[in-house]
Amino acid sequence: MAGATMAATVNALICAALATVLWTAIGLPLAARVAPRPIAWALAPALGWAAHSAVMLPLLSLTGMTRATLVVLALIAVLAAAVALWRDQERPASPSALALAALFVAALMALAMMSAVLPKFSDAGVALAPQIFDHAKVAMVDEMARNGVPSGNPFYGEASLPYRLTYYYLWHFSAAEIAVLAGASGWEADAGLSAFTAFAALALMIGLAIWLSGRQSAALWAVLLAATGSLRPVAANILGEERAADWIGWQTGFGSWQFQSTWAPQHLAGAIAAVLATYLLVRLAQRPRVLTLILFSLTLVASFESSTWIGAIVMPIAAVAIAVVLLLPMAKAQRLRFVLWLAAGGVLALIVAGPMIYDQYVSTLLRQGGSPIALTPLEALGPALPAGIRRILDVPAFWLVFLLIEWPATYITGTATIVAMLRERTGADERVPVLRAFALLTLAGLCVSWMLASVYFSNNDLGWRAALAPAMLMVVFAAVGLTRLMRWPLSQAAVAALVMVIVAVPDGLHQMYRDIVVVPEPSSKLFAETPAMWQAVRAHSGPQDRIANNPLFLDDMVPWTINISWALLSNRRSCYAGAGFAGPFTALSDARRNTVDAQFIRIFAGRGSADDLAQLGPLYQCRLLLLTAQDGAWANDPFASNAGFRLIDRKEGAWRLYEIVKSR
Repeated sequence: MAGATMAATVNALICAALATVLWTAIGLPLAARVAPRPIAWALAPALGWAAHSAVMLPLLSLTGMTRATLVVLALIAVLAAAVALWRDQERPASPSALALAALFVAALMALAMMSAVLPKFSDAGVALAPQIFDHAKVAMVDEMARNGVPSGNPFYGEASLPYRLTYYYLWHFSAAEIAVLAGASGWEADAGLSAFTAFAALALMIGLAIWLSGRQSAALWAVLLAATGSLRPVAANILGEERAADWIGWQTGFGSWQFQSTWAPQHLAGAIAAVLATYLLVRLAQRPRVLTLILFSLTLVASFESSTWIGAIVMPIAAVAIAVVLLLPMAKAQRLRFVLWLAAGGVLALIVAGPMIYDQYVSTLLRQGGSPIALTPLEALGPALPAGIRRILDVPAFWLVFLLIEWPATYITGTATIVAMLRERTGADERVPVLRAFALLTLAGLCVSWMLASVYFSNNDLGWRAALAPAMLMVVFAAVGLTRLMRWPLSQAAVAALVMVIVAVPDGLHQMYRDIVVVPEPSSKLFAETPAMWQAVRAHSGPQDRIANNPLFLDDMVPWTINISWALLSNRRSCYAGAGFAGPFTALSDARRNTVDAQFIRIFAGRGSADDLAQLGPLYQCRLLLLTAQDGAWANDPFASNAGFRLIDRKEGAWRLYEIVKSR
């Protein structure tokens, strides 16, 4: 049964391979018609994923998400792609030897990044990398694989709130598709799709670097630059960790491309789609065609439905600026036609994404928390300076200090390359409009990171994720720049660029090491024993039943408190999965969320009132209650003598499973 055991590496590899083969096969004939043929292979995985997933989500909402349906639809898509390639008189070129070598390294990098999601086994139990905190959205993958789409909310079950999950879950839906096709667990599919997403992004960066530079060697520079990290370790070695943090702040979610990609592959997918949409927007201006229009719309949808921050904030800002730049040199008749094409593309995107747009709009209204975004400059400096002065200096320091610290290998070289190429290229070169468009997308994303912040929760998720498309494109631009600089004898600029790469590589390699080698926590041994417990829960429950368990159970396994054992292993819905899930995945106000959190903590600590226990069934739609020996209520079990609960299974000294009688 999927979800019955810890995620297996071999199953995650199968999921990654299936995703790569499926979406590359679908994307290749599409890329061959809208991209330069020498690099169509580079766009194929990402374009295939974006177009296919954006179409499949509404389609499977109508047909149901059974394995038979998925197999039939996948076969139809692959056969149609094969026919299109066979009928194409001029087929896409194969990658060069250097490009193949770069793709091989990219695959190894993607697998190393996948390891951040997988469990680490030892005599001390099962350890988890810190990134598993963000990958606890595995519960969404299991929910969709189990019950189909539109997705219900697996995290919280209050009867008065909307049933549907209000989150940008297209990437997780794609993982659910792969889970159903491969017969894998949601955890395994999440790991496999994380590897695919990293590989698709790297392939896209490799191809764009080759095309913009005109040199195959740019492929190797692209993968090297993607593996770099920040200058924070260097600063810590020179100044000491505390003193360095006093001046340049501590590491946040804003980091290198590699760092962000392991934490938030759904946002990476949104960034990939935004880069594709930007390219297709330029193609629509150069050679308007129906296929280009459709793919432009679908990539917009894929960007928004994978990352609202990128697809609904960064991309519209960039698209308006790019459209204006494209319109300026056009004749009047050409302008009108282009505007009409853009309007048609926008309307199509709104139609396809309409249900998810509506769900997120309703969720925002129900929160009653005002705007989810605030005009707040990113904190670029540490507390060594007085707060008033620091907030003023943060504004220029973002560009002068912060980006140099976070992206040392790509920021200066990439920026210099953009400026140099825009000065050198003539209007007759078809790459010039694309170069301008990518520069504007980079600027838009960085400006959003610079001055806007998400305010609903304790972190600036918007500021961090808005930088992902710029992080990708800076890798591309820096790779192009390094191919141009590498001439013997080396110039001072070349030496400086190489030094920045050299000092940034150790942090990137250390990040990969930390993804693979993880120190066990005190609860690692107990966590290793929980699959059997959750298997018992599944044996006594249906696919839509909700389970109550302690939201603080095994909370030391992750950096911030979430119900990680439930999320990764239960393959069932929760009545209340904890504050870490209730924030982003429910429409609860802050006050209501705090009330519910306190109530569930009281119940499992053994301090719950009779009213607290009575509300589990009718208010939170709980079907079962799971009590463990680590819960405060274990020693003086309040459920054993309560007529509303019936003991249906147990493991002596470990856990007890109760049916909530009044909920039936």
